[in-house]
Amino acid sequence: MKLLPGFLIFGGICGAAAGYVTARLSLPFVEGGLSTWGILVAGLLVAVLVSAAFVLQPREGKGGIEAAQVLGFLVFGLLSVSLVFVLIAEGGLAILTWSGVVLEKVVQDWAWLGALALSVGSVCFAVLNARRAARVQKLEVKLESLPPEFEGYRIVQISDVHIGPGVGRSRVASIVEQCNALEADLLALTGDLADGPADELRTASEPLAGLVAQDGVVFVTGNHDYYSRVDPWCARARELGMKVLLNEHFDLQRGEARIRIGGVTDPSGGLFREGHAPELRRALGDDAPDCSILLAHQPKCAREAAGLGYALQISGHTHGGQYFPFNLLIFLTMPFVAGLYRIKGMQLFVHRGTTWWGPPMRLGSPHEVVQLTLNRA
Repeated sequence: MKLLPGFLIFGGICGAAAGYVTARLSLPFVEGGLSTWGILVAGLLVAVLVSAAFVLQPREGKGGIEAAQVLGFLVFGLLSVSLVFVLIAEGGLAILTWSGVVLEKVVQDWAWLGALALSVGSVCFAVLNARRAARVQKLEVKLESLPPEFEGYRIVQISDVHIGPGVGRSRVASIVEQCNALEADLLALTGDLADGPADELRTASEPLAGLVAQDGVVFVTGNHDYYSRVDPWCARARELGMKVLLNEHFDLQRGEARIRIGGVTDPSGGLFREGHAPELRRALGDDAPDCSILLAHQPKCAREAAGLGYALQISGHTHGGQYFPFNLLIFLTMPFVAGLYRIKGMQLFVHRGTTWWGPPMRLGSPHEVVQLTLNRA
């Protein structure tokens, strides 16, 4: 409920943007464009649908609520994509007019029709991409401090599963199947497990109990887990056989060699739950072995982790921008977006997410299941 006013304001902004887009894209079809009332109705409808998508909570057995959420998110996806193409068309026409070119109505109509076609085509392609199985990406990560006994150690990472609207039991089961086929030594789930209450998404989350890895399955919290009430989800994760790390660690042993796996809470945790602010030093421990690996939902703590001596940080959160235009704009706000980085001798891997959040769309940033194979540098 803390987020409700913000979502309603956001819905209002979306409604205003929808009114502008509707006014422009209706020009080829209606002489002079839609009336003011038509534009207001379109904007109000979008505001209601988008607000409902963000505010409604999934209810097990209530397919109508999920359908309303998915529809609202799709409308938001179409709006965000079409707004970009409308602005491009608007800018192009403005430049031509400023240059002294006399624009016939047919030229303007073709500009708006082009924006409409590109918007609808992009959204359809993005939705089809999202419905496909997540791609499996295999990467080698070389660590100078890795003990020889852990050469070839395989960490399979999934992140940002977002069980909830559009991501149900069948999608989760297919992810589990992909993970188990990789025969992981350790499986890491780096936050944003779900969008909605744990008790309402029990059926959808059940397949996660089938995840198999030699050294177990580890979970750290993401911001959406706090939006969805973190305590029940941590309890549910343990019930499904996961080890939950809340600023904690455990050691992996191979003979006399060991590496440390630390896990921190999401930076938003302290706002929702006392004692849940991330503590990287506490997660590292006082007697850290030569090689320590940090699981953290958000990559923005990477510089601090590197300063503390972690050899590798594994994160998610960004979705790689998820779809156009956000996959281009995210670089303006996120220092680490996707893939492998090197920071002060530490390696950082940022996952693009295993499903999606909000609009069920993927364009320019594929969803993935990742296998990280550790080798000595």
